[in-house]
Formats: sequence, structure tokens, C-alpha cells
Amino acid sequence: MKLINLSREDWLAWRKDKIGASDCPVILGICPWKRPGKLWQQKLGLCEDTFCTSRMQRGNDLEPIARDLFTERTGIPIESVTCIHSTREWMVAQLDGYNAEHNCIVEIKCPSADSHAKAKRGIIPENYHAQIQHQFEVSGATHGYYVSFDGHDD
Repeated sequence: MKLINLSREDWLAWRKDKIGASDCPVILGICPWKRPGKLWQQKLGLCEDTFCTSRMQRGNDLEPIARDLFTERTGIPIESVTCIHSTREWMVAQLDGYNAEHNCIVEIKCPSADSHAKAKRGIIPENYHAQIQHQFEVSGATHGYYVSFDGHDD
């Protein structure tokens, strides 16, 4: 895995001709928010992908808090990193959390109340499984954590 340092805006432009972890559920047809045809149009530059819904903004706002809580509760310090597969440069991932010493990745979601309740019962949505598997492949990590955070630290 190679690490790169890009701003969010630069990352969004740079990944246009690559397959990122969030693209995987779309390609597999298991993403509830986007169809494969829409992703194809976005990759070709036929339409924009610059919108940010209130749910997406909520996730962006809560993610740093969830990252800090993960570190506090596990003792594993993590940081958000952007990475490229070591041999397949078209495979990329923006990891919500990564720790090289523990060789682990962390995927943070700040979902709806229903999805969060399922996560508390150990149920991870199918679309997130695909995303996390891509992250494992890109990063080479051997361990991973799925964190569902509803904005409360209980």
C-alpha cells in the first residue's frame, strides 16, 4: 500500500479514473443510494458528483468524534489516510482509520437509527461489507473494525 496526502477536493478529482471503496457496492448493484449507470457517468465526467446531503454532512461532522472515541476505547490510535494498492494503482481507498502497528483499518458510519440499531446487534449492511473488503485489498490490513456512531458516546 502507498499512502498519499490529498485534500478532500483533490481526492475527489484524482479518484475519477480509479475504483474506490465506496464505488464497490455501486458496481455490485448493492448500493441503496446510487446505480452503476450513474457511477459510470460520473467517472466519465458526464455528470457531477459534488453534492453533499445532510446525512453525508452529518457523517463528515461526526467522523472525527467517532475516531477519537475508537482510540479512547481501544487504545489503538488511528488516523484517516488515503491509500493506493501496491500494484493495482486503479484501486484506491480513503480509510476512516488506519494503524500500521496493528495492521488494522477502521470504517466509521454515522447511520440512521435503524442501521445503528442493527449494528448494535452485530449486523453490518451488505453494501458496507463490500466497501470494507475493498479497503482490506487496497491496504493489505489483516484486521478491521466497523464503527457505527450515532453521535452519542454510550
